[in-house]
Amino acid sequence: MVQGQVENGRLFREERRHRIVELVNDRQKVIVSDLADYFDVTTATIRSDLRVLEDEGHLERTHGGAISVQHEDPVTTTMKTRISVHRKQKQRIAREAAKLVSDGDFILIDSGTTAQTFVRMLADKRNLTILTNDIVLAHIAELELPDVSAIMVGGMIRNHYNCTEGTEAIAMLRSYYAPRFFLSTDSFSIEKGFSTFQMEQAVIKRAMLEQSDEHILLADSSKIGVNAPIRFAGLEDIDVFITDAGISSKAKNDILSQEDAPHLVVV
Repeated sequence: MVQGQVENGRLFREERRHRIVELVNDRQKVIVSDLADYFDVTTATIRSDLRVLEDEGHLERTHGGAISVQHEDPVTTTMKTRISVHRKQKQRIAREAAKLVSDGDFILIDSGTTAQTFVRMLADKRNLTILTNDIVLAHIAELELPDVSAIMVGGMIRNHYNCTEGTEAIAMLRSYYAPRFFLSTDSFSIEKGFSTFQMEQAVIKRAMLEQSDEHILLADSSKIGVNAPIRFAGLEDIDVFITDAGISSKAKNDILSQEDAPHLVVV
C-alpha cells in the first residue's frame, strides 16, 4: 500500500474527492458515469462524493454530473489548479524525461501540465526544435528557452484546455515525423490501457503516436489504476513509461509482467 492508494489501485475516499475537484476544475464539467468508470466505484459512491463536495463549495451538481464553480478567468484558473496538483512528482518525472533529450533534437510534445513542466527542464538544450499542440507550452518555449524553436500545431483551439485539435491539427501533424514523442495521459490501467475523457483528445494523441518513432509517456502515479472512457493507446505503444515512486508494487509488477511492457522508470 502506498500513500493515497490502496493495493488494488483504488484511491482512498479523501484522495478520490480531491481528484474529482481537480478534474472538474480542469474540464469545467464531469459526468457521474465517467467518474464511476474512472475510479472503479459505483455511481452511488460518486453521487455521494459530489454531494459532499458541493456542500463544501468545491463544485455545483447538475443533472448527471457536476460543473466548476470557479469564477476567475477559466484558462488561468485551470492551469493554476492543474499544475499545482502533484507538483513535486511532475517535476521529478519531467527532470528524468529531459535526460532523454539531446542538443539538436526534434521532438513532439502533446498537451498537459506535466508536459509544460517537462519543457521547462530543457532550458540548457541547444538547437532544439519542439512540435506541440499546447499553446502554453509553446509560449514557455518562446519566453524561457533561449535556443529552442517551437512549431505550433494549428487547428481548432479547445476552450479552457490551451491546446489545438481537430482536422486542421491532424492535417498539419501529417507533415511532420518526430524521432521522439513525449506524451501524457488522464489515466492508465492494465485492463484498458491509456485513456482520456474526450474523443478529440484521443484522436490527436493517436495521430501523434503515428507521426513519431519512440514514445515516452509521462504520468504521475495518481493516474495509474483508474480509467477514463476513451482509450488511445496500450502498453505495446509505449517505449518508456516514466512515473513517480507513488506507484503501488502491484501496479509496477502488473506492468512489468506484460509481454510488451515498456521500459518502466520510477523516480
